[in-house]
Amino acid sequence: MARCTATTLIAPPGPLVPLLEDARPASVRCELGAGHHGDHAQMLWDDDADEVAVWARWDERRSRLLPLRWCPVPDGAGEACGLFANHPPGHEWEIADPARGEGG
Repeated sequence: MARCTATTLIAPPGPLVPLLEDARPASVRCELGAGHHGDHAQMLWDDDADEVAVWARWDERRSRLLPLRWCPVPDGAGEACGLFANHPPGHEWEIADPARGEGG
């Protein structure tokens, strides 16, 4: 399965802007499999202490930042999926990214 190619610009939340050296919007690219249903998603940062990561989620109308738990499904080697829990089908190891020279 190929990776979704959707991109968008995500601006930092207003209260964080004064704390950042560079508060310009950043481009993010969906990490889900091509043809997925629902919002696009890219992980922004991981909070190891709470077993969650902050994900940018977006569609044609809006974008938002959400703390989401990690997908608990392991691959054949026992490594957990790098996407959020209850994500649309394909687990991280099933998604090839041709832009990074991965299968496809």
